[in-house]
Amino acid sequence: MHPSSSAFRLKDKLVYASIQGAEAFWESVCVLVARGWGDPEAVKVVGGDGAGWVKTALEYFPSAVYQLCRFHLTRWIRRCLGWCEERLRRALAARDDPEALLYEAGMAVLKAPGPEEEALAKELVVYLAANEDGLADYRSRVRVEGVKLRGLGAIEGNVDKKIALRMKKRGMAWTRRDAANMLAFLGLEASGMLLPAVWDEDGAGEKAHEPEARTKVAAQGEGAAPVHMPVLDSGQPLAKALRRFVAPQWPL
Repeated sequence: MHPSSSAFRLKDKLVYASIQGAEAFWESVCVLVARGWGDPEAVKVVGGDGAGWVKTALEYFPSAVYQLCRFHLTRWIRRCLGWCEERLRRALAARDDPEALLYEAGMAVLKAPGPEEEALAKELVVYLAANEDGLADYRSRVRVEGVKLRGLGAIEGNVDKKIALRMKKRGMAWTRRDAANMLAFLGLEASGMLLPAVWDEDGAGEKAHEPEARTKVAAQGEGAAPVHMPVLDSGQPLAKALRRFVAPQWPL
């Protein structure tokens, strides 16, 4: 927790991002979790937007509990019941009561004023039914003695700030190969493992003094012209890692 605010920071954060299929993705996550969080008794919670591949995690972590992301739940309720202020208000008020929420969604179907509104309300019912096992807050199902459990809002925040902002915003477009490479870098950076991953194998993390001026990086091929990549001079961790690959002679 930050001493001057009520905000909390995740401890021992691990971020893994890739464009693998669900099976390969969760197998990779299993390996990373076993390496970093070896305690088999640790409470595991799977949070997601309702996509089927996310819930596949329960096959790899049988003791885990699933919770539907409250941000996505709220967005679905607003999209499907926005046609009636009263129905919307009642459904939002029932978000933490699965039985009451399913009831309100069902009533919205019955009370819909037209076919379009009815179709939207039915979409909500289907969505809620598919995620019924994740509607209840995980803190109502899990108890850890002496520990105050926190909500899962950090998941969506990290997806947005650590991954989506770089990969999806500002009109970004990627080839599969480039996307896979960038996701690997972003995951390492967000987990605080980027620089150790590219430092010398002996683990010596001391940085040499930066040269006062750098020459342009020349391509080592016949007829190739010297080029310069401004991003390499930014001083950010990702830039320093890229610099090691582009020009190993540059110190970190």
